[in-house]
Amino acid sequence: MSLYDDTLDLLQELIRNACVNDLTADSGEEYRNAATLEKFFEGTDVKVQKFEPHPGRVSVAFTVEGSDPQAEPLTLLGHIDVVPVDEPKWTKPPFDALIEDGKLYGRGAVDMLFITASQAAVTRKIAQGPRPKGTLTFVGLADEEARGGLGAKWISENQPEAFSWRNCLSETGGSHLPVLDGSDAIGFNVGEKGAGQRRIHVHGDAGHGSTPFGKDFAVVKIAEVARRIAAAQPPAVSNETWEGFVRAFKFDEATQQVLIDGTATDADYEKFGALSAYA
Repeated sequence: MSLYDDTLDLLQELIRNACVNDLTADSGEEYRNAATLEKFFEGTDVKVQKFEPHPGRVSVAFTVEGSDPQAEPLTLLGHIDVVPVDEPKWTKPPFDALIEDGKLYGRGAVDMLFITASQAAVTRKIAQGPRPKGTLTFVGLADEEARGGLGAKWISENQPEAFSWRNCLSETGGSHLPVLDGSDAIGFNVGEKGAGQRRIHVHGDAGHGSTPFGKDFAVVKIAEVARRIAAAQPPAVSNETWEGFVRAFKFDEATQQVLIDGTATDADYEKFGALSAYA
């Protein structure tokens, strides 16, 4: 079979294993996808390491030792859990990995099992020889959808020496950019949006909604809080990464300057096209 066929077969099995992470410790059951990956690597010269901080929440690493200890290592991080499904809204069975009209349908097909399967397939091919100069590790990670507390975060805190963290590539680490002059550029994500939850306490008068006169209703304050958050325009902060991203598009000089100095308007950001919201 070709590398493509191997990858597709693996992807379909990963989808069918339905490792659904509903953000609770007993969900996920990534042991199924970990077992699939172990079977996929059978017969290859790789070092296999399993991590199970909670029953069923299994991550697994496959390492191909490099021939040159001085060469840079590379670690591929692919998660093997998926988010829940609202089945009535699906037009195809979410865990059948059905292929129709050249498209594969299934929960996790995009986020991110297609990348995970590709990483695994390439690592296995390299493991079949010849050995790479630098050590290559592929890790199938549990619990990414709940921020990695039982996956990457747990490994980094409890077994950080299990594999190299020096050069890591993970989910959609790079993509081609639609450069305006028709040339080519590749953008690499060097960070990800983080979480910043806050708990807001709003106080008001108790009382029946049918007699609102003179009341200081909490719900009205909550609505005002939501309105203000939606209307907030936090200041833009520029840095070398952002400036490189902007320059890669080769906008006209005026647009490039306002995007870099933080004075851009919504109309300026719309010039990123499909990447406007991302930018």
